[in-house]
Amino acid sequence: NQFFQVFSLHNHSQCQLHHYQLKKLHQIFDFLELQKQLKAATKKHYLSPNEKLALCCQKKRLTSSCQTLCNYDTFSDHTLIAAVLTNQCPGNQLETAFNCATSMADHSSCCIKNGIAKYNGGRCMVFCTTHQGNPGNTMQYIDCLRIFNRIKNCYQEYHTIHPNLFGDL
Repeated sequence: NQFFQVFSLHNHSQCQLHHYQLKKLHQIFDFLELQKQLKAATKKHYLSPNEKLALCCQKKRLTSSCQTLCNYDTFSDHTLIAAVLTNQCPGNQLETAFNCATSMADHSSCCIKNGIAKYNGGRCMVFCTTHQGNPGNTMQYIDCLRIFNRIKNCYQEYHTIHPNLFGDL
């Protein structure tokens, strides 16, 4: 009689163990399936910073000559000066292209990390706080062109994880 009690207890424990293991396996498979779906969705909708910038400029219907600024690889202090001097972006299109590049976001922490706050007494930080609007009379900030690439890198870094100003779809 005692044998049957021990045997029955042993079988019950084994059943509980098997049930627990099966439950854990189901949880793992559910997690793996969710991870697979998430990876597919992320891959499907991921846009690079350049794609986000170009999409923003297209959504705002910038002229093709102005859209050449809508690429972080070619948007530089030289192309910016050329755009101003040649009126490459007529009307308010240059400001729109700039807004697309900055997403009118707060880039302060990135700019501080990249030494912008220490350059020229911090005057160039106005290009890092675009969430507060664009600076007026940009000619007074001409010296900021020397560190434009460092500032631009913050805009690009922002777009690695955030959508563009007018959405990524």
